[in-house]
Amino acid sequence: MTLIREIRDRAACGAWSPIQSRPDLVALGTKDSGAAGFEDTGGELEIYDFGFAGSNLNVIGHGGETAVQRIGSIRTASRFSSVAWTLYTGAQQQYSLGLIAGGMVDGMVHLWDVSALLEGNEGRILSLPTNSKGPIKALSFNSLEPSHLAVGGSNGTSWVIDLSSSNPQLQEPSPGHAQKAEITAIAWNSQVAHIVATAAADGSVTVWDLKGHKAWCELRAEAGQAVADLVWNPKQGLHLLTASADDRNPVIKVWDLAASTSMPVQQMSGHQGGILQISWCPHDDTLLLTTSKDTRTLLWDLRTLQPIAELPNESAEEASSSEAAAAHSNPSALFAQASSFGQKHMRYQVSWSPLKRGVALTCSLDRKVQAHSILSLATRAGRPPAWMKPSSTVIGTAFGGTFLTCAKNGTTVIVSTVTEQPLLVTRSRNLEKELETLSIGDFCRLQQQEHQLVKNSTEANIWGFLRVLFETNARQALLEHLGFKDGGDFGLSGHGDGPDVAQESINGGSTSPNTSSTMSLKEQNLVQRALVVGNFEAAVETCFQTGNLADALLLASCGGAELWAKAQQRYFESSSRPYLSIVRAVIRNQLDELIQERDPSCWQETLAMLSTYGASEQFPNLCILLGNRLDECGDAASASLCYMCALSLDDTVKFWKEQLKQGKKTARSNGSAIHDANSGPIDLTSLHQFVIKVHVFLQAIATSDSKNNDLSDETAQYFFHYAKALAEQGCFSTAAKYCRGSSTEALILKDRLYRCRASHECLAAMGGSPPEFPYAMVTVLPSRGQVWAQQQREAENYQKQQEAYRKEQEEQRRRAMQQQQQPQHHAEPPYSHQTTQSAPQDQGDILPPGWVALQDPGSGRTYYANQTTGESSWDKPQMPMSQPQYAPMSQPQYLSQESLANSSSHSTPASKKETLASKYGDGFVSSASDPKLAFQYGNVGTGNPYGGAERPGTAAAATAAIVGKEQPPISATPNLDQLPLQEDVVSIRDSFFSIIEALKADPSVSPTDKRQLSEAEKAITILIKKLARGAISDELKGSISSMAIYLVNCDFPNASMIQTALVNSDWKNQKDWLKGAKLLIQLASKKLYPTQTYSGY
Repeated sequence: MTLIREIRDRAACGAWSPIQSRPDLVALGTKDSGAAGFEDTGGELEIYDFGFAGSNLNVIGHGGETAVQRIGSIRTASRFSSVAWTLYTGAQQQYSLGLIAGGMVDGMVHLWDVSALLEGNEGRILSLPTNSKGPIKALSFNSLEPSHLAVGGSNGTSWVIDLSSSNPQLQEPSPGHAQKAEITAIAWNSQVAHIVATAAADGSVTVWDLKGHKAWCELRAEAGQAVADLVWNPKQGLHLLTASADDRNPVIKVWDLAASTSMPVQQMSGHQGGILQISWCPHDDTLLLTTSKDTRTLLWDLRTLQPIAELPNESAEEASSSEAAAAHSNPSALFAQASSFGQKHMRYQVSWSPLKRGVALTCSLDRKVQAHSILSLATRAGRPPAWMKPSSTVIGTAFGGTFLTCAKNGTTVIVSTVTEQPLLVTRSRNLEKELETLSIGDFCRLQQQEHQLVKNSTEANIWGFLRVLFETNARQALLEHLGFKDGGDFGLSGHGDGPDVAQESINGGSTSPNTSSTMSLKEQNLVQRALVVGNFEAAVETCFQTGNLADALLLASCGGAELWAKAQQRYFESSSRPYLSIVRAVIRNQLDELIQERDPSCWQETLAMLSTYGASEQFPNLCILLGNRLDECGDAASASLCYMCALSLDDTVKFWKEQLKQGKKTARSNGSAIHDANSGPIDLTSLHQFVIKVHVFLQAIATSDSKNNDLSDETAQYFFHYAKALAEQGCFSTAAKYCRGSSTEALILKDRLYRCRASHECLAAMGGSPPEFPYAMVTVLPSRGQVWAQQQREAENYQKQQEAYRKEQEEQRRRAMQQQQQPQHHAEPPYSHQTTQSAPQDQGDILPPGWVALQDPGSGRTYYANQTTGESSWDKPQMPMSQPQYAPMSQPQYLSQESLANSSSHSTPASKKETLASKYGDGFVSSASDPKLAFQYGNVGTGNPYGGAERPGTAAAATAAIVGKEQPPISATPNLDQLPLQEDVVSIRDSFFSIIEALKADPSVSPTDKRQLSEAEKAITILIKKLARGAISDELKGSISSMAIYLVNCDFPNASMIQTALVNSDWKNQKDWLKGAKLLIQLASKKLYPTQTYSGY
């Protein structure tokens, strides 16, 4: 609800006070004389205090006329057409509250001193006649020069009055130049003091330059389309809006005078009738209010140029409903009503307060002047209004309406709560206090009494039945509540057949046979003879034939169960007394048939019978049967009461939901609504009542043996909306108490309440059990960009290391050349040489050419990769051994290749040579078959003939498998949940299977791809089982973890590189899963994109 103040029975035009010290004042100039008929007794200027000071403009509700005070008034000889208020206080500051200007219907312009009016004086300081023969509809004070007043006349002439002059006079903007039709609106530019614009009824808009005494430009509308109003952008002096009053084209044109004066830049459509007035918000230049002949007042978002909300017009909505009802009852009156109902409630004026942010004034033809709070409607734009945006001292907002601000000292943070629905908070707190202090039965009695006071019989009945459910003897309490007491009058006035039957019996008018009559002697003898021989059946038959029904029943009771049943049936058939149907149903336990036979309007008597005679196990079903009967007859309210007696939750709340949906009209009119995607707007007051009733009813169910206490999804959704509304007002513990349901949004709200600042209270309200976590846990891995950046840094480090290594090598060669040039004197033969190791002084941080150090994202360990060969290793590769340096001789010697080879062979120690020869049986040893020589000379092949020996030049990948010992086979059955897995193995499993699940969900996967994916899944299953059994070493596990991480991050080249390296090094022991891993990488690289993210398995 947006309405916060209202003045009734006033047909007037209004103006807000621009005085900073009195922003709550409103000036009203009456547009009618208030007299009956055609009498004209003049007008009246009134000053009202709307009393906003100290009040909360967010309050949903209004104080009516009691909150508005008239503090000054004066009668005028003529009625008002327009009113304006300026903050100009005069040259001597004699006008402390400014001046009010009135445009009169007789063409006069009057000015009053507001402070004098409030003191009870006449206050008129100036009256200026114009040559306008009609009303002055356009008045505007200059916000930049408050002493300047612009006036528009009905003859197309506009004037400017300078009140600071000693002799104020009417001056035309451009003498001799006037518009050709009545001036409908006039507005001063918001940035330039000497620019004013006027709009005319012929569709022309003229922008006047007062300094140059000429027209600056003229804007033209379509022929015959009057311009009703125009406004300048409050922050941009070249932006202008004009509104069309034509019903055929009710548009708002957006003009940018810097771009064009011949064509508008945009047009805004949303009204169905001609626009009457527009008002641009002075505190947020993206908000605009418009009112139209279609009785609608719209709030626009000028960023999207679309209406975002409608200012509620309760009178128009009620009139529309009355019109529809009247048209239905009397279709011939439709034309006459169509012209009266809609126009009667049309608003002809709307204006923002210049000081009260988010408050607007409206005047309507139904003689109502209203003030509205636009705060809640303004947020429909998807952003807060400009005046609510955080300033430099605002830190931010948080869950539950929490508002954080920083104090001026800069060291203190103030935590406050903004309450947008104080009425809801008050009701909720009162409810919780009553539930805490009163017993549940007393609470129901209190609610029943409150509704009886306001004469709401439906709600009073509901709470009365709820109270009965908590009584010790609920059956007896139900009878008393229905009006049946022991020893009292069992009949209900106007219900049932009791009174009529009683009267009939008194008058002797019964239509049933006599229960006793005179029996002849012969007949008596027949009965006696039958009794003597024990023939009770013949005796009973004789009594029935002679009309002695009482004797027949008495004798039948002695003749056995079968005879007794026959006698009862015959007695009921022969009697037409209404109450006998009850007796029959009770005796035969046929209460369900009684429900179908009884008049639905006598449902209270029927329910009382069910309570009296129904067995405990039958009573709920009988009540449901009675409720269904009433539902079929259209009495849903009474049916819900029967369902309550049956403790049937779903059936009971059906009627309560209908009540809740009926509150939509109230929600639209007062603005106190929350919006549900499925059911639309929900009135908070109706929702509060609904939740209370369901909550109490659930407690009644909990105290019984009934297990039907689960809320349906729709009911739980209503509880969620109620809890959410409370949480938004900072009532966390109460919201946690009523938050129900298992929907995603409900789980999120429960989790937020559990983790809010009132966590302990919320946990207690939830029963002490933490709510289910609403989100899926996802391991966040480094992005591909982060990995690339790390590789770039490592590549730069590698370049620096290579540069340092190159310089060190050059230094070594330089030193060697110097040593060769120095003479050496020793006794060795001329051709003998000395083998020396030439190495850098410090090789600890230098890597061989082609190798680079990288960091494994999964384990954080450093590993080494050869960018040329694709090899990788956990162990740091060693620098290759330097070539032998020959000792210098006394004179230069030039050695051939043969001599170099011979000298090289001579330099090998004999012990080493003998060891190799003895190991392999001869003196010919190949580096291709010897790991040690391969490590020395770098001759690395693709195979490793030495089982169990480390293969040089590749990553250390020793496995737990023993060469020559056959390992047991591992099945590919996907039963991984039964295996105990370590944390790192779980991470590997989740990574691989997340890719598999993503591929399974991809609709583009072909049948061939699916077969390959199945093989890949089996292979990964084998891998996980081997990891679980410890059949894979830690170093190999690290490589597998890196491959999984690369795969999850869609870094398929690196994942493929690791798989290839494992094939080269461990194919023999790991071939049962390596092939499937390759298929998985290939499928992932073909189907998945790098931007995808995968959750855990």
